[in-house]
Amino acid sequence: MVKTKKSKKIFSKLKKQKKKKKKAKKKLGKGLKKKTKKPKKVKKKITKKQKVKRTERIKKTKKQSKATTKQKKKETKIEIPKEIIKEEEIGKGLEEERRIDIKDIKKEYISGNISEKTEKYMPIAREKYIKRCPECGSINLFWNKEKGEVICKDCGLVIEDKMVDFGPEWREFEDGDESLRRTGAPSTYTQFDQGLGTEIGQKGEIYKLGKQKNKFFRLRKWQYRVSTAIERNLKLALAELKRVSSYLKLPKSVEEEAARIYTLAVQRGLVRGRSMESVVAGSLYAACRRHEVPRTLDEISEASGIDKREVGRTYRFVTRELNITILPSNPVDYIARFSSSLKLSPATQSKSIEILEKAQKKELTSGRGPTGIAAAALYVSALLHGEKRTQREVADVAGVTEVTIRNRYKELLDKLDLEKEVKKVKKKKERSL
Repeated sequence: MVKTKKSKKIFSKLKKQKKKKKKAKKKLGKGLKKKTKKPKKVKKKITKKQKVKRTERIKKTKKQSKATTKQKKKETKIEIPKEIIKEEEIGKGLEEERRIDIKDIKKEYISGNISEKTEKYMPIAREKYIKRCPECGSINLFWNKEKGEVICKDCGLVIEDKMVDFGPEWREFEDGDESLRRTGAPSTYTQFDQGLGTEIGQKGEIYKLGKQKNKFFRLRKWQYRVSTAIERNLKLALAELKRVSSYLKLPKSVEEEAARIYTLAVQRGLVRGRSMESVVAGSLYAACRRHEVPRTLDEISEASGIDKREVGRTYRFVTRELNITILPSNPVDYIARFSSSLKLSPATQSKSIEILEKAQKKELTSGRGPTGIAAAALYVSALLHGEKRTQREVADVAGVTEVTIRNRYKELLDKLDLEKEVKKVKKKKERSL
């Protein structure tokens, strides 16, 4: 179909009309969608009389509802016989409170002096909780712990036998020397096998065997050869650890902790490339710090015979690798040791602790060695109490130079205003002389 000029005009008009219709429809839709604003509700003002009437009406309705509920309850009530009610009460008493023990009921039943409470609970207690003899029905039973039997005392019937003993596994005889404990010693880290290993006899015992002695010596030798490198290392290291801890007079808890740290270090392969003695010393120092047992690096280096720097280096390395968190040592922990070695009175000791607490509040202890501050505090408290000790004596006990004590002493006097007190004590001494 060929489009002429007239036909083109007609088509264009039709298109325009269609577009107009669409626009009109859209406008109508938008108009419908628009929300009409609702008129605001005007609140009516209520007078006092109306309020009073409303409250009276509510009260009446509440009274009526209560009365109806009471009537309903009366209608629904059913009469229960007294015997059933008593049984229910007894059951509740036993379940909720458990007022009477079975032993008390037994005692009262055997003696004959039954109380009012037990009379209530006796019928259910007999059925449920008290064991009776199937032959004669008595409660007078006896439990023989040695044979594991339950016997009736009245008729002599063995009610139960081969009972399981729930007591401890070991036995003891107080009168004799025998002791048949089958549990053994507790496991500890202070032994290379944690105290759980076995040995093929000792030399003295094997010689008694006669012809079989060569066989057992051979087995003993192979047992030692089969042991791993870690076990052999631990054997030597833990012997050294015991020696150092006994020299320093450390408690068993610290020794146990040090042994645990060393075994962990060996298992992680931290001992390789370092001397065994230095790792032992480092683990001991770490254990002392963890248990707040005051021991200086100088003391540990003296006991182990290793350089102080080497001990400090291994200590830092072990704690870093094993993720052991150790807080900085408190100078208060050192005071008891230093005061006992200087032979000072408890009053000077307590005063030195007070001085240290004041110093900690004013942040004088941060960034300074704990031994130096503790020694200086003791020196100040000794001056205040008239127990004079020379700086040289205090320095020897604390393992610090005289210069550090002098510096810490001056800082404490300046910051805590103790100069006046020291001067007063000196004047009193001069007057007495």
